[in-house]
Amino acid sequence: MLHCTDGDPDGDFETLDDVAGSVRAWHEHVARCREIVAAAPSLDARGARWNQNLRWVLTKVAQEYARHNGNADLLREAIEGPDA
Repeated sequence: MLHCTDGDPDGDFETLDDVAGSVRAWHEHVARCREIVAAAPSLDARGARWNQNLRWVLTKVAQEYARHNGNADLLREAIEGPDA
């Protein structure tokens, strides 16, 4: 959670007006995640913040991306039609 704080728990949703900044921040986070994965001794490594191994975390991330891409496709079809 990038922008939320105890005083502003919805900050992640309220700062979406800077699309270019959001995309840039996403690219920075992806780069950092790639560094972490590359530095891990194996996919069985466990981090200090999570109780699962790296393999489990990466699988969950892939599942989340798949869900969101599927949701985006449903929205696109609702707007443009299924044959667009």
